[in-house]
Amino acid sequence: MFDLTSPKPTAVELARRGVEVSAVDAFDQEIATWRSLSPGRSGASFTVADGRSLPFPGASIDHAYSISVPEHIADGGGAEALLELARVVRPGRVVVTGPHAESNFEDWRNSPVYGDQVARDGRYFLECWYDRARLDELARSASGLRLFGSRILRLALNWHRVFLRGFPWSIALGPFYGLLATEREAPPGDAARLTLKRVGS
Repeated sequence: MFDLTSPKPTAVELARRGVEVSAVDAFDQEIATWRSLSPGRSGASFTVADGRSLPFPGASIDHAYSISVPEHIADGGGAEALLELARVVRPGRVVVTGPHAESNFEDWRNSPVYGDQVARDGRYFLECWYDRARLDELARSASGLRLFGSRILRLALNWHRVFLRGFPWSIALGPFYGLLATEREAPPGDAARLTLKRVGS
């Protein structure tokens, strides 16, 4: 199993259940933290890597997931990351989640949010919210994968906007936010989940 920069408690929990998980993150400190929190934890490995250029050979991973990550990569980088997942995954599935809105929009901030971000017109990119058309575009960008399922869900309790207002200080609460929320299929929906499969599998 491969984890593309998702909240790391997911990888640790999967490893606890006997799943071999390779998790990557672009930030050295994030990887160092989780290595120190799970010393000797068999089944989970943590590597510093850019999701748009993974240090793994093609067709070397069975399954992959990315929880609320592609939307945080500016300038279409989410599509690049999905294309890279298509390269490294063999016949298994790829599951990707992200925020959903009735109309696509981007959230920009007045100060840097991630690492050494470069400002654009004095603003810093935080994330993209996907509408149905943008989700379809994201799914089509993954050459080698075909869309197997697409669900628009509503999370309850939904603390996403509160979480964003406190970002990045609220990031430590991210796993609890996910654990406490439950999914409901009720329009209009504020979260999306795409399930893709390798072509030919």
